[in-house]
Formats: sequence, structure tokens, C-alpha cells
Amino acid sequence: MRVIVFSPEAREHVRMLPRFALSLGIILAMLAIGGADADAANSCPGADQATERRKLERLLSANDVSKNERAFLLAGAAARLKEVQARNLNARGRACGIDNVRAHILACMNSTLPPLLGDVPADRKATSGFWGRKKLSARAAGFIAMFHACRAGTMKTFLSG
Repeated sequence: MRVIVFSPEAREHVRMLPRFALSLGIILAMLAIGGADADAANSCPGADQATERRKLERLLSANDVSKNERAFLLAGAAARLKEVQARNLNARGRACGIDNVRAHILACMNSTLPPLLGDVPADRKATSGFWGRKKLSARAAGFIAMFHACRAGTMKTFLSG
């Protein structure tokens, strides 16, 4: 059995999600992380960062996430993707390259976020702010929690230490 350890920031995001979204998010994150490990063991993910970002933007738009919130979430994700540095890659990560590793995080989001967006009502508000913003929808809080779960799984596979 594999134990997943979330960063303190991710734990705070997860703690604030509505109960039904939390259960769904954890299950999806575990499946995504397990799939990420299996895919990475065979080869580098064939993801392109720009393509995956466009897919993510379209996914948010198709699920009625406001333009303002979409811009905030994508900018926050981009800033946190930059935190994943090439100097920290393990041998597998170096073989794939930093752009591919970052794209893998976005691909994970694209594969795990749709059920969360579909299950959380668009008008539900989060009880706390994240990523420097005080007022967020529950969907945005779910996005942030899922992002950190996807990043944690990718980092476990492609980063050293």
C-alpha cells in the first residue's frame, strides 16, 4: 500500500473542500498518481505544456468557470509549475526534460478535474482563500487541491529527494 504525503499548503486546500468533493478528489488523485507512476515507468509522458494548458483552459471554460477565476487559476498554476525546477529532476526527469515534466502535471489535471467540476455546484463558495485570494468558488478550491495532488505525484516520479 502506498502512502501519499501532501504538502502543508495542499492539506489546507483539501481540508476546505466540501465533503463530497474531498472524497472524489482524493480517489481521483490517487488513481492519477498511480497512473502517473505506471506511465512514467515505461517512458516519458508525451505531453506538451502549451497544449495541456490550452486543454485545461477549455475545460474550465466549458464548465462555466468565470473568465476572471479562470485567469487566476491558470496564472497560479503557471507560477507553481515554475517552482518545479530542472536542477531538481532525477534521472528519469532529466531524460524527459523539464517541459515534459511540467506538462505531465497539467495532463494529470486534465484527466482528473472533469468529475470534480461536474460534481461541485458552480455557485458554491469556499470558506477560505487560497493562492492569495480571499474569495473563491468551491470549484476553484478543488482545482487548487487537485493541482497540488497532481504536482505531488509528478514530483514523486520525476524529482529527486
